[in-house]
Amino acid sequence: ESVILGLLALLVGPFVGVYFTKILGASNGFLEFVQRSSLDVALNSASYKVAAAAVVGSIILILVPAFLATRISIVGHKQQLARSSKMSFWHKTGIDLILLAVSIYLLVGFNKRLDQLQQLALDPTALQVDPLLFFMPALFALGCGLLLLRIYPWLIKLIYWIGRRWWTPALYSTLLQISRSSTQYLTIKVFLIMTVAMGLFSANAARTINGNMEDAIHYTTGSDIQLQIHWDNDAPPPAMSGGPGG
Repeated sequence: ESVILGLLALLVGPFVGVYFTKILGASNGFLEFVQRSSLDVALNSASYKVAAAAVVGSIILILVPAFLATRISIVGHKQQLARSSKMSFWHKTGIDLILLAVSIYLLVGFNKRLDQLQQLALDPTALQVDPLLFFMPALFALGCGLLLLRIYPWLIKLIYWIGRRWWTPALYSTLLQISRSSTQYLTIKVFLIMTVAMGLFSANAARTINGNMEDAIHYTTGSDIQLQIHWDNDAPPPAMSGGPGG
């Protein structure tokens, strides 16, 4: 099954990628389209080599969990899904709290440096920006998402406890299942959080870089049109003959 899906993706995927890449030529930024020609994109042998490597990698990623799952019986797997109390790696190591602490520390440090520049009236170019500040939005979004996943089971249990006398059987079963197996879909949740965080970070970074370039161009040029007076000769006019005292 994985091989068939991989071969289909290898046949169709490169052409779909070319189509979407051409669309990028009409985009100036995030959801900003301009009137210009599409990018000149062509498929070559390197494109198919990369596509084949991606197919092989995806097949391996599918087979490894399947091989590990063969060590567990179906009864044990069902029991584990019904009541999964094992803490995830993210919660054990406290990565969510670490990411939030690092992002807040970088933000506070950056604001202190700006205050020092304003108080001492220093040149803004003297500010040495920490490269980690560039990743601060992504770190903060990822940390908040992982922290929400830590609190999420407790919120479900609280909702279940508040209305346990009034919930319908379907809602009762749903809340009970979610509260007991909150780590079942944790991997896909983390993947979605990272995708959204990196998407927001990339969009903000691209918008910031594009805005800085436009500001620099406006500062250098000053206006859309520049007029310069052309003088054929800037020498002083000759003295007129026959004037007073001549």
